Amino acid sequence: MSSIQVKVEHSIGGFKRYRFLSDRLRCRDFHLYDLVAEVCAGLWNFTLTH
Repeated sequence: MSSIQVKVEHSIGGFKRYRFLSDRLRCRDFHLYDLVAEVCAGLWNFTLTH
């Protein structure tokens, strides 16, 4: 169980390298926030695979 937890925590830590996600939410449009979060997740997955 702890090995899975480590992998999840590392992925969340890498995902938070994008300041938009780690700083306080300043965007009031939640649709825009979701869109940017998806783009950040895609960029992080791209970084991991290449």
